[in-house]
Amino acid sequence: MAASVGVWTAGVAAQALGSCDRDGADRLLADPGFLVHVDPDLLRSAVSPVYRPKDEQAQQALGVYRSVAHPERFLLSGLEPGGRAQVLAVQAARFGLSELSRRFAAADLGAWRCVWASGGTAPEGLLGGLPHPSWAHSVATAEVGGRTVAVTGGWEDAALHLWDLATSTEIRQPLTGHVAAQEGGVSDIAVVEWEGTGLVVSLGCDNSVRCWDVTRWEPVGEPLDRQELGVGAMAVNLVDGLPVLITGEYDGAVRLWRNPGRWEPWGEPLCGHGGGIWALAVGEVDGRPVAVTGGSDGAVRVWDLTTRSASGGPLRGHVGAVHSLVVAVVDDRPILLSGGEDSIVRMWDMRTREQIGQLLPDGKGAVVGLTVVSVPMGLTVFARRLGSPVTRFDCPLSPDMAEPTLGRPTPICGSQMALTEMDGRLIAVSAGEPCGAVRLWEVDTEPLGCPLSGHRADVTAVSTTRLGSRPVVLSGCEDGVVWVRDLATGTPLGDPMTSKHPVEGLAGTELGSRNLAVSCGGEDVEVWDVASRHLLTVLSTDCTWTTGIAVAETGGRIVAISTGGYTTQLWDVATAQELPTPFADDRSYFKAVAVTRLQDRTVVLTVSSVGHVTVWDLDAGESFSLIGHEWDVYYAAAANLADTSLALTGARAGTAGEMRWWNLETRSCLGVVRRNVALLALALAEIDGRAVALTSWHDSTVRAWDCTTGTELDTLHLPEPATALAWAEDRLIVGFGSEIGVFVTTPHFASQS
Repeated sequence: MAASVGVWTAGVAAQALGSCDRDGADRLLADPGFLVHVDPDLLRSAVSPVYRPKDEQAQQALGVYRSVAHPERFLLSGLEPGGRAQVLAVQAARFGLSELSRRFAAADLGAWRCVWASGGTAPEGLLGGLPHPSWAHSVATAEVGGRTVAVTGGWEDAALHLWDLATSTEIRQPLTGHVAAQEGGVSDIAVVEWEGTGLVVSLGCDNSVRCWDVTRWEPVGEPLDRQELGVGAMAVNLVDGLPVLITGEYDGAVRLWRNPGRWEPWGEPLCGHGGGIWALAVGEVDGRPVAVTGGSDGAVRVWDLTTRSASGGPLRGHVGAVHSLVVAVVDDRPILLSGGEDSIVRMWDMRTREQIGQLLPDGKGAVVGLTVVSVPMGLTVFARRLGSPVTRFDCPLSPDMAEPTLGRPTPICGSQMALTEMDGRLIAVSAGEPCGAVRLWEVDTEPLGCPLSGHRADVTAVSTTRLGSRPVVLSGCEDGVVWVRDLATGTPLGDPMTSKHPVEGLAGTELGSRNLAVSCGGEDVEVWDVASRHLLTVLSTDCTWTTGIAVAETGGRIVAISTGGYTTQLWDVATAQELPTPFADDRSYFKAVAVTRLQDRTVVLTVSSVGHVTVWDLDAGESFSLIGHEWDVYYAAAANLADTSLALTGARAGTAGEMRWWNLETRSCLGVVRRNVALLALALAEIDGRAVALTSWHDSTVRAWDCTTGTELDTLHLPEPATALAWAEDRLIVGFGSEIGVFVTTPHFASQS
C-alpha cells in the first residue's frame, strides 16, 4: 500500500516509485502526498505521458499534476514540496475537484488555503510537454522504427528536433541547416512515406526548403533556395509513387519540384492567384493527386498534379486572405476546408466545387490552422486562431447534411497542431503561438471534474461589492467581460456584463439601494447595475486610455475618480456629471489611483511615471507628495488598517519590481522591497490585527509582508502569475491567467513573526 500523506519525503517517494507494479503505481498516483514530494523530473521519466491509471482517483490526481508539470515551464521542478502542494491545490480547485484540492493542501503547512477557483480555461486532457530548447515554431508526427515520433522546428535555433512521444525525450541530435532569421526559424514541416522511410521536408524563414531522412536522421541532397521570390507555403504529395514538392510563392505562382535533394522544376509555374500564396494542402480527388492553394486575393484554387494544370476555376467566398487549408475524405467524398482572415472556416465538396457549410461565423481573429479527423459520416474539425484556444467542431456529412455543431470546448492551444494515435487514443501535439511550447493532449478525454465557468481572456482587475446581503466578487478581463460571483462559493450570478473596451480597472460601490460596478478601459468609464447587469451610464473621459478607477464617498455623494494619460477626473456617480477637480500633473502619465480616509477627510492617491506619488485632499483641494520612487510607478492601494492610514505603491524597471509602503499621517516611507522580478499587482489587508501588504510577482507568487516590521510573512505559489489582487471579507481575491481564486489564511499565518 502507498504511504499516507504526511510521511512522504523525496527519498521515500523515489524508492516507492522504483519498486512498484502497475497497481502500486496507481495507488501512488492517487496519493497527493506522493505527488507533492516526488521529484517532478523523476516522475516524468518514469510515467509515460499516455499512461492512463485504472483508478479514478489516480486519473484525477495525475490529470491535475500533468496540467502544471509540463517541462517547458519547469513550474513544479523549481518548488519545494510546500509550494508544489499550493499549486496543485489551486489547480485541483480549477477543475472543480474540491476534495482533491483539500487533500493537496493538507500536504502544506503554509499560510493560505484555496477556497475556490474558476476553471474556464482549465487544461483538460493535457498529458505533458516536450522540453524544447527554443521556441517551437512547427510540428509534424510520424512512425519511425515502431515508435511514434514528433518532428519539431525551432525558432531561435532554426533546427529540427526528433522526439519519442512515449517518453517525451529527444532521441537524436538536432539537425541544422536553415538560417535563423529575425522573423523565425523553421516555419513548416511536412512528412511523407517514400521508399520505406519517412521523408521530412522543412520550410525555413530563410526561404529555403530542405529535405531530411527521418530514419537515418540526416540531410538528403541540397536545399532549394527560394530567397529571390519567397515561399509562403509548401506541401509534399506523391504523384505516380514519387514525391513532388509544391511551393506557393509570394509572386502568386505555384511551382512543382521533383527529385528530393536535387529539386528539379517540373513543368511551368501554375498561375492564377492575384497575390501571394499563404496556404497549401494536398490530397486526392477520384484517385488523382491534387494541390489546393489559398492566397492574399481570397481565392482558393485546385490544381491537378498529374496534368500540372488548374482543375476548374477559383472557389470564392472568403473576404480577405486565406491562411489555412486541409483536405479530408468522408465515405469516399473529398472535402476541402478553408480558413481565412474573415474568421470563417468554409467547407467545400471537391467534386461539385460547391460550398456545403461554414464554421465560426461569429469568431474573432484569422483562422491560421486547420486539422481534421474523419469519423463515421462526418468530420471532427479543429480550427486554430492566434491568441485563442483551438475550437472543435463536429460536422456530420450525411445525405441530409445536418448543421455542424460546436463540439465540447477544448483547451488545446497552439498555432500549429498535428494528430497521431497512441495506445488506441487520439493525441494532439501542439506548437507555436501563444508560448512556443510543444504540448501533448488527449483529444477525447473525459472531463476531470466540474469546473466553474469563467473568463476566456486574461483577468486584469478584481474588486468586491454586495448583492443584497451577499458579498460578491467582480472580475474584469482583456475581452471586456465582467463576471459577478458569490464570494463564498464562486458560483456565477447570472450572465456577465460586457464592456466595449478591455477592462483596465474595476471598483464596487453602493448608491442608495443599488449595488454598482464601475469599470474603466479605453476612453470611457462605465457604471453598471450589478443586480440587473444593465449599463446605467457611460462617462467619457478626456484621455484615450483610462488605466485606473476608484470610488469614494465625499460631501454626501458617491464619486468616481478615473485616471489615465495626463488626466485624472472626478465624477458624481448619481448624476454622471464631471466635478471640479484639484488634480493637476502635466509632468508625467498617471498610472493608477486609490482612495482612503485621512483624519476624517477623503484623500486620493495618484501614481505616475518617473516616480511621482501624490496625495490629494478632495475637500481642501490640497496635496502633498511622497518621495522615494525612482522608477515608473504603476500600482497603488490605500486603506485605514490597525488605526493607521497606509498607502502601498509599486514600481517597475524592466524585469525588476519595487514596493514601498507609507504612513500617510506622517508622510513617511515605512519600508521598501526590491526584487529582480516584475511586480504585477498589490493590495492592503488587515489580518489578525496586523497591517499586511500583499504583492504579486511575475514568478507566480503572492507574498505577504508585515507593514510594521517589514518582515515577509509567507508566500503563496500559483499556477500562473497573478495580475489582480483584492482583499475583502477576510479573503484574498486573486486574478491569475484567465481565472479567479479566493483564499483564506490558515492558523499558520498567525504564527509568523
